[in-house]
Parts: sequence; C-alpha cells; structure tokens
Amino acid sequence: MFNCPKIGNSHTQANRSISDPEEILETREMRDLAKMCASYIERWVGVHLELQKCELSRKFNPRFPIVDVSPFLDPMILFEHIQYLKLKQYEHLEPFISKTKCSIENYAFRLIRYLELTFDDIAYALCILERFVVECRHNNRFVLNPLSIHKLLMTSILITLIINDDKFYPDPLYAKITGTLIQNMTKCKITFLMQIDFAVYIPPDAVAQMQCDLREIQKIEHLTV
Repeated sequence: MFNCPKIGNSHTQANRSISDPEEILETREMRDLAKMCASYIERWVGVHLELQKCELSRKFNPRFPIVDVSPFLDPMILFEHIQYLKLKQYEHLEPFISKTKCSIENYAFRLIRYLELTFDDIAYALCILERFVVECRHNNRFVLNPLSIHKLLMTSILITLIINDDKFYPDPLYAKITGTLIQNMTKCKITFLMQIDFAVYIPPDAVAQMQCDLREIQKIEHLTV
C-alpha cells in the first residue's frame, strides 16, 4: 500500500538539509503549480488508458475487439486484472504500482511543498517522464495508469533534483516526504534510469516547449504561478 505519512519535525537539524516543514508554508503558487502538473498528467493518463483498454479488449475477446472495458478505468479492478493476467506489458511496472487513495494533485502538491520545487523543476521532470513513456511505448509496454503515475512522478522528480540541484538530502528524508520505502524508492530510480538508458539530459528547447504546454494549462484554468 502506498503510504503518505504526515511530515513531522522528528529529524534533528543535523540530519536534515531541507527546510523545516513548519517553515514551509502553503502558498497559492504551490497549489496552482500542483494543479497545473496534475492537469497535464491526467490528460496524458487518459490517452494511455484508452490505448490500454483497446489492448485489453483484444486479449479478452480477440475476434471482437470492440467491447466494453470501461471497468478498467477503476484502479482497483485494473490492479486485480494485472495481477491475474501477468501481462508482459506491465512487468516493468512492478516497482511503480501502488494502490493509493491520494489524488495526483495532492501528491504533486506534497512534493512541491516539501521538496521546494519550482516551475522549472516540474517542467524538467515531466520531460524526463515523457521520455520514459515514449521508450516504453517503443517496446509495446504500457506505463501510465492510475496505479503507476504517483511513483513515476516521484521518480522523475527525484532524478531531476539529482541532475539539477547541488543540495544533498538523505534518503530517509526523501522516503518520508514521498511516502515510500527506501528500497522501493531506489528500485524505482534504477528501473526508470535503465529504461531510458540513463539519458537524463533534456535539451533546453524541449524544456521550453514543456513550459509552454504548462502555461497553456495555466491560462485555461486561470492559475497563477
């Protein structure tokens, strides 16, 4: 079960590089950035769910592929069928699968708030996530669904911070903020990096394009970042 514990102040100052959580006050900009990120991801997930539904319909009824597979939009039903069928398209997703009730917007807000992420950080992380998704699709693998998106977002953000941030935060603090076990968090990063062949550099023009896409969402939803 994916767990998001409350952030407390149990760490001593000597063991914590991140700002004291009590000092990180929620702002409208943080919440709007989380909404922007979630909106972009939810549209993305919707497209991939349609692709997955088509593939699943062929597996259940190959002679008549157009069937009602709308139940697979329910994360719990999707999870049970992935476990039952052991589909090869989902094997690589094992570290990322989680049955959380936390919305992607609230989870994105949590990461933005406690990791002190910027608009540029989110844009770069989404670019890395997009690269991961593209590589998976080249191998006829599904990757985006309600069960995987939280940890995929988490992993892309952690990799972004490793690349672009000079600060070092201890793994126990990362694990507490992201709500994952250290072992699982490490496995997610390794699996993610191997899938993209450790190609973590994103050209400035690609990041700029992602920023433009996010700005469009900002305008449509009247957000302020």
